[in-house]
Amino acid sequence: MIFTHLAQTDLRRLYEFLRQRGPDAVGRAKNAIVEAIGLLEAHQKAGRLIENDFRDWAIRFGKGGYLARYSVLI
Repeated sequence: MIFTHLAQTDLRRLYEFLRQRGPDAVGRAKNAIVEAIGLLEAHQKAGRLIENDFRDWAIRFGKGGYLARYSVLI
């Protein structure tokens, strides 16, 4: 799995935001994201196709969630 520089920046920003919400929020978010991304490794075409071979994968977290945009590298 390869994360773009933008994705890495977004994750750092998300974790900083959650850190202000409470000490366990970052850990719970990381677990949700890692688990969801792990499912994608096994089922690469599970996400909704959007355009140019990119897909969206919804990650549930709390009352809402996050959206992972990805493409499968062959």
